[in-house]
Amino acid sequence: MVRPEHIILALRSTGRSGTLVFGDASAPLAHFVFEGGCVRKARSSLSAYLGGVLYELGYVDPPTLNASLSEVAARGVPHGALLREHGDVAPEMVQLGLREQMERRLADVIGLPPDTIWRFHDAVDLLPSFGGSDWPLVDPAPGIWRGLRESAQTDIVRKALAACAATSFVLGPRVDLRVLHLRPDEVAVAELFRNPRSLLAPESTLSPEATAALLYFLLLANVLVPGPTRSEAPRALSSPPPISGRPSLPPADPLETPTRAVERTRVFLMAGNYLKARALAVAALERFAGSLPVAVEYAWVLANNPEERSAADLDRHIRNLDELIRTGAESAQSLYYRFQLRRRAGRGALAIRDLRQAVVLDPHHVDAVRELRLFNARLGKDGSVDVALGIAPQAQDHSSS
Repeated sequence: MVRPEHIILALRSTGRSGTLVFGDASAPLAHFVFEGGCVRKARSSLSAYLGGVLYELGYVDPPTLNASLSEVAARGVPHGALLREHGDVAPEMVQLGLREQMERRLADVIGLPPDTIWRFHDAVDLLPSFGGSDWPLVDPAPGIWRGLRESAQTDIVRKALAACAATSFVLGPRVDLRVLHLRPDEVAVAELFRNPRSLLAPESTLSPEATAALLYFLLLANVLVPGPTRSEAPRALSSPPPISGRPSLPPADPLETPTRAVERTRVFLMAGNYLKARALAVAALERFAGSLPVAVEYAWVLANNPEERSAADLDRHIRNLDELIRTGAESAQSLYYRFQLRRRAGRGALAIRDLRQAVVLDPHHVDAVRELRLFNARLGKDGSVDVALGIAPQAQDHSSS
């Protein structure tokens, strides 16, 4: 039996594009349009309408929601576009709402009956005119984990883990657990697999059922991979292809916009695929030469080159962002990126200044707000900025950049 999580995470790992449909053709339950393994659009009869999501997130009040729903029914326009048109919701809030909506719709399919029909239409968009033109590109893994966390697939999970009982597993190379939106106690379980170990007895503060469901998900998402057996020595990872050369550029998408180009680049970078992210960033920079957000994203991609980790490299990347910010690219996103680089360089006072300004410019920047909350929570009685930012004691604030 092929389950929804198997299908969706397989499409993610293989980078497929097309439309996945659950349910009979005459009465489909859900459509997901995939682009490079990520979800671009989602339509579902199961739950999670955008207006309800925005209301639950606190972005619209009941009178605004009711009035907008009536106008949507009368005019037949996308709800998010109408709310933006009236100035009721900022574009960033609509994007966050759409992401939340898609994650909920992905979570919903985990509970479908085992005999639900599904079909994947390769390289076909079956929702060409559905919704607006501002759909974000969403990694499906967090939504799938949300569905597995909330469902009770105990027999399936138990059988899957039992089949792997004789194998030790380890975190895959270049895995970034942040993209999965795990809770801290779930991250702690995943971190145990920095060293090879069995799936059957990890030390965990989660319940046995929750631990088993998490391991099942990490296996399906290729976060955990088989480790070396006792009889074989650990093998060195094969060297990655050289990065210094010009990457091949993907074909231009006639519907591409600077915002979509930045989102696509960001998804691949967060997934640890630097080469693909760099190729997309180069293509976007050439196509949208005057776009400052595209230029900022390009600078951020270069700053994450795995072959450039020296202090001199870091200084150069910080100076690149300095120049962009000075010449008009100051935004919550550019300041958040410089905050991360300055923190990496041990420049705590400058880093936290960037972070605070990012939240001032955009109080709804999810990553910046989260980091500032963590910083404030960790700021002890001694008021040590470096300690609160997790900067090593030996790192010094050695530059004014």
